[in-house]
Amino acid sequence: MTQNSQEDKEKKMENIIEDKDRISEKINEFQKKYKHRSFNDNDNAKSSAFGLAMRITTDLMSGVIIGGIMGWSFDKLFGTSPWLLIVFFVLGVFAGISNVIRTANRMNKLG
Repeated sequence: MTQNSQEDKEKKMENIIEDKDRISEKINEFQKKYKHRSFNDNDNAKSSAFGLAMRITTDLMSGVIIGGIMGWSFDKLFGTSPWLLIVFFVLGVFAGISNVIRTANRMNKLG
């Protein structure tokens, strides 16, 4: 009985090794097939446009948010509510628009 169970274990181990070899071969075939696959120009254009849109949005929003936070903080510090908030918010809007224009000009020069 022990010899029979030993033979069963050996057969199971051989099957596992064969399965491992087949899986390794399939993985290698898959890697060879898709190794040189690249994105087409349309995919690159879409991702580039999305990245540009995110950058412009971030440039605009960061100026507005920072201006608002600075104005609110100075209002609390000096007790001039809401005047410094309004002034710094407007300055933040102008800074954000300036950043958007600068980024758009850089992207336009790059092509």
